[in-house]
Amino acid sequence: MGRFLQIIPDPACVVNIDEVIEILDGQNGFFAFPNPVRESLWLRSQENRAPAQVDMINAQGQIVRRWQSDQWYQDESLGLDLVGIPMGVYFLRVLGADYQWTGKIMKQ
Repeated sequence: MGRFLQIIPDPACVVNIDEVIEILDGQNGFFAFPNPVRESLWLRSQENRAPAQVDMINAQGQIVRRWQSDQWYQDESLGLDLVGIPMGVYFLRVLGADYQWTGKIMKQ
């Protein structure tokens, strides 16, 4: 089963978020829940995805946390630990070899 490995990025790393932010409702093959979130966010893909990288990006464009998975199976929910991340609005960017998806979440 695929699992995410947490990576702590360099705080100087800044990302330009200029893509359209899509609703986290599964229309693009991904679900993120619960939203708003407190400690654990779950991502579910409607397709097999390998490999996958997920970046959590703050409003200043800094990557605050990064996760990577070698395999992500269809309808498998993968948990992201958000303990220690301050409250606020964040962007999630899911990257793969042939796909990219960006969505917005609220951390409580």
